[in-house]
Amino acid sequence: MSLEPHATMAALRRALVLALAVAAVAPSLGVASASESQEIDRIAARVEERIITASDVIRLLPVYVQIMGADPRRLNTDQGREQIVRDVLDFLIDAEVLRARAVARQLMPSEAEIQEYLASRRNAMQLTQEQFDRALRQEGIEPEDYEEIMRSLLVRMRMIHMEAASSLQISDEQLDREMAARFPDGATDRWATFRLLLLPLTPESTEPEVLAALEATELLMSGTSGNTAALEDYFQSEAGRSSVWRAGAPISVRAGELDPLYQRALADAEPGVIVGPLRTRRGVELLAVEGFERRPVGNVEEVRERVRFELYQSELERHERAYLERVRAESFVDQRLQDYGLILQQLRW
Repeated sequence: MSLEPHATMAALRRALVLALAVAAVAPSLGVASASESQEIDRIAARVEERIITASDVIRLLPVYVQIMGADPRRLNTDQGREQIVRDVLDFLIDAEVLRARAVARQLMPSEAEIQEYLASRRNAMQLTQEQFDRALRQEGIEPEDYEEIMRSLLVRMRMIHMEAASSLQISDEQLDREMAARFPDGATDRWATFRLLLLPLTPESTEPEVLAALEATELLMSGTSGNTAALEDYFQSEAGRSSVWRAGAPISVRAGELDPLYQRALADAEPGVIVGPLRTRRGVELLAVEGFERRPVGNVEEVRERVRFELYQSELERHERAYLERVRAESFVDQRLQDYGLILQQLRW
């Protein structure tokens, strides 16, 4: 790592605060007290007949970052933090535009569909409703705020599917061109070799246990400077011997077979670095990267379908951006918030 030890630990603290939410990279951001919020609450935007306030942005920011994901490095600069706030306000404006459009076209999901969607997310993490709500509150997120964002996401997905992407397909000709461009010498896959470092936590872990995980992660990263070569010496040191990290043996895995959380962490990683922290159902995890290599593909058709899906996702994102721009232009939107410093001051990063 290029950061000095103190800067590394400060950046890591912000990264772990993000990572210690529910099975995803997510923030644990302090917000202003109720009295403070009342002092700064003002209209951030007006969408049709609805109003979005500055306190709505503050209240829903942690949930947005948890669900949509955020690069912890963005929290290291004022510009990065401001962009996150801008993204949240844009999301809330789009949510109101799409909600009004769905109501007008009788396309709103039913309450049963919404509850089924919420249950599917919770069940994917193998958590009961009580465990899930407790985990959210440990991160300063109210379950009602989480549900509000998830409802908006479901409406967003439905409207984009029905009005922007219902006929979207990737032709065989498009796929053939992409395969030839990606694999001029034949289809290969990227394989990653790494060691998994696990610090066990559960949904029932207490706040002191979470804080202990933060301290243990900071100690390991500062003690190794984020380099895998220093791991063995660290685990032989007094701090390493007293830690509860579980270090696995090196494993090699095809990148496409990894959980998306690991794929994102390894996407820009270099051999010899320790990446993370990641919050999973098992606890806090670090990945000690040993190297990458490309290996010939065994099942070319499987690769073709994977590339087809990636092309589809790219086209879907393009259609989504164009659709959101169009429907926002067709709606009454008065964005009033311009001074994002107002909100940044109320968030304890």
